[in-house]
Amino acid sequence: MVRTENFEPPYESTVIVQRPKLSWPDDARIALTLTPSIEVWDMSDRLPYNGPTNIPILLPQGARDYINDSWREYGLRVGIWRIIEVLDKYKARVSAELNPGIKHSYPMVVEEGKKRGWEFIAHSYYQSDVLPVRFDGDREGERELIRKTVRGFEEIVGIKPEGWLSPHLSHTPDTVELLAEEGFKFFCDVMNDDQPYPIRAGKRTLIAIPDIGISDTNLFARLGKSPAEYVEAVKTCFDTLYREGAKQGRMMNINFHPYITGSPHHIAAFEKGLEYIMGHEGVWNCTRAEITEWYTKNYM
Repeated sequence: MVRTENFEPPYESTVIVQRPKLSWPDDARIALTLTPSIEVWDMSDRLPYNGPTNIPILLPQGARDYINDSWREYGLRVGIWRIIEVLDKYKARVSAELNPGIKHSYPMVVEEGKKRGWEFIAHSYYQSDVLPVRFDGDREGERELIRKTVRGFEEIVGIKPEGWLSPHLSHTPDTVELLAEEGFKFFCDVMNDDQPYPIRAGKRTLIAIPDIGISDTNLFARLGKSPAEYVEAVKTCFDTLYREGAKQGRMMNINFHPYITGSPHHIAAFEKGLEYIMGHEGVWNCTRAEITEWYTKNYM
């Protein structure tokens, strides 16, 4: 959303080398967020296919994709439990993206996260809720989906969500303002920075928490990288941000999906990357709500 002659984004156009220094708690160099995507698709929706494919069979528009849905379900039945074992080993802080529609199938995943103090971020009700497809121009319809998501979230998590990340990071021109009206504090659909920043939402302000960093969807599912290449990407990304973070605080997000990272041939790569990062001083492993609170208190 770059500023142009005929468009002004709802945030300042600033470059990182011109900003005052951003410091994290205890002078950490990096704020590390670990973001599992706890997702479920509504199989009654006959939308065009909108997720990564394990078996790339082209189906007619609107046909139900049972093959790939079964693959994604593997993450909730098997893969997430491998991931939890790794996260427990390193006592990791977690910010999980959650479709509260999981309550109809695998609520145990949420219960185990709650036991561990995970933060949950609203990720619409189902992953198949692609906002620009469903609601561009339908402000009230989108408002009702957000409210449905909040109600489902409160039911399964037990608290009201503070943060939002749209399915596929895809929102409408109304999303940010609607979220602010419903009491959200931070918004994660942006990939344009290594630091948080304020974003105007009508008469209110949200904190944008960028979702840039390492993604198993991109590296494994889309680019076909090997586990060894994944580990190298994690280390290289971290080393760059860690070096830069000595002068200007940086964020690093690792996003992972249980049906990808939780597979037997990928889980070891995830652990090796996490072990490398956690072996360094000056890493603040935190939730996105904690970043929001710190930034709001110290820089707003």
